[in-house]
Amino acid sequence: MPVNDASGRILKWFGTNTDITEVKRTEESLRRSEEQLREAMDERQSLAEDLHDNIIQSIYATGLILEDCKSQIRKKSTDVSKRLELTIQNLNRVIKDVRQHIARATGEEMTGDQLCTKLMGFANHLEGVQGVRFSLDLETAAAKVLTSAQARQILYIVQEAVSNSLRHSQGQIGLILLQKVGKRVRVKIQDDGVGFIGEDAKKRGHGLQNMALRAQKLGGTFQVVSHPGRGTQVLVEFPQAAADDLNGH
Repeated sequence: MPVNDASGRILKWFGTNTDITEVKRTEESLRRSEEQLREAMDERQSLAEDLHDNIIQSIYATGLILEDCKSQIRKKSTDVSKRLELTIQNLNRVIKDVRQHIARATGEEMTGDQLCTKLMGFANHLEGVQGVRFSLDLETAAAKVLTSAQARQILYIVQEAVSNSLRHSQGQIGLILLQKVGKRVRVKIQDDGVGFIGEDAKKRGHGLQNMALRAQKLGGTFQVVSHPGRGTQVLVEFPQAAADDLNGH
């Protein structure tokens, strides 16, 4: 502040000088901590979704086979041994899936071709489960334009949709479709089951919500079309990745 003489002329100034360097350091440290917390929360949510849509669904399918074995034992069926062997194979597959989730945390990639291989293995795995029999229509052109992140999201969406169908549809025939439509990729999972109305969606737990969130992560749309007695169709569409994204640039 200024000090003036009788005529108003400034003789000198008094003031304080505050070093704000430490304050800025504290603010920057706080900002980094907030970012790390957000990243940790996002990773936790992603892990919860992956466990639900992949590991839990695999265990559920194995449980269906064991339920069928119990029924066959009552009937003294000779097919029980084969089904138990299939169950062991399925449990080994779950162990492999858990290892893949661990590998995913270290950045392991998944190509579109690998996605198709996994979907074919998933469909074969379901051969021993009572319920819908799913056929595959996987377009090579669509698989080629997928990034690793997109391939993973598609895998989990398909597993969740198929699991819902096995539990609720009472259908016989289903389809898993992957195709390229212009500059967009389409994923469709459908069955010929009993269908459902909007109010029944709540009975399906977090599955529909998780699929919708995954479609959102793809930058795409998520739609469920179902009518009583006319089956159910899950449809996801999203834009194909740019060439630089495919090349990892």
